[in-house]
Amino acid sequence: MSKIFIKKDRERMWQSGHPWMYSGAVEKIEGNPEAGSVIEVYNWKKEFIGYGHYNKNSKIMVRMLEKDINKKIDLNWYSEKVKEAYALRKMININSNGYRLIHSESDSLPGVIVDRFGAYLVVQASTLGMEKDKEFLIEALKKEIPNLKGIYEKSEGDGRKLEGLPEVSGVLFGEVPDEIEIFEGEAKFTIDLKGQKTGFYSDQRDNRILMGFLSKDKDFLDVCSYTGGFSLHAMVNGANSSTLIDVSEDVLNVARKNLIKYENVEFIKGNIFNVLRDLVKEGRQWDVVNLDHQN
Repeated sequence: MSKIFIKKDRERMWQSGHPWMYSGAVEKIEGNPEAGSVIEVYNWKKEFIGYGHYNKNSKIMVRMLEKDINKKIDLNWYSEKVKEAYALRKMININSNGYRLIHSESDSLPGVIVDRFGAYLVVQASTLGMEKDKEFLIEALKKEIPNLKGIYEKSEGDGRKLEGLPEVSGVLFGEVPDEIEIFEGEAKFTIDLKGQKTGFYSDQRDNRILMGFLSKDKDFLDVCSYTGGFSLHAMVNGANSSTLIDVSEDVLNVARKNLIKYENVEFIKGNIFNVLRDLVKEGRQWDVVNLDHQN
């Protein structure tokens, strides 16, 4: 295995928990490592400090993975990381079957996002190293996550472009429907797994719940509504009405499904700046306003 040596004191970030080695921190490289391969990393004293994914074409030359020299970055290693991430989410006891299962560096898997929606997973790989190890990752998910029916990949975005990777999407395992239903507390959502990002913004859960609490007996305005997550929580919690604005007819159609059983819900397609100017001219007002592009 090729080796990379880090300049004096540059290993401190890794020792304190930061898993990136920038190109400016590199003193020398031994061997001819392939971009995306696993490489051994040493400090200036030639002491082993870990394994990492190497990419000479990225400013982040090494994304660190493991400190234990006795570990191998193989299927067993990936299975261990997935198992740890799943155990952590079970411990948190989230009141939803839609949540972020793997959050990249936070779960010691740099360049990987995995969201779980019931029996389905949506995977994003944004680095060359994870692209090359994707088979290990998928096998580990199949092994460690119970009752899976399908895994869908949606590896898109600027991160892949910076790593020299094309955007890819498609079913990696099982069968994946276009839409499924998930729950978040008392709210039930229809989501499009093949839609924007990974299909749903799980990281906004607490904000959606808070907005719902604040909206009881209020008129609610949802700007950049996406599929209506905030509006649904508002209506579930007794809002008088909700007005959703989004530029995409496709996401508004999903929002209509999410809010189909509620009256006093208005859907407006258009550029938010133009729409809001028109609504101001009409003298429209609301009690609670949500303005967020990640619903």
